[in-house]
Amino acid sequence: MSKLHEAKHHVNVKLDMDELDLTSAESKATYEEIKKYVAEHNDAMKVSSLNIAQVKRKRMRL
Repeated sequence: MSKLHEAKHHVNVKLDMDELDLTSAESKATYEEIKKYVAEHNDAMKVSSLNIAQVKRKRMRL
């Protein structure tokens, strides 16, 4: 970067943000999405935000 003023050629790059990969945070389900999934797949089971947090914390330790 210190010799940038000496460069005789340069390349312009246009990045379309829609084409970039998802970040790890974007690929994770929200608590509401998890609750909805559980409700749709297990009629008798409901989970709380506390339940989800406990499972996530336990999975991080593994």
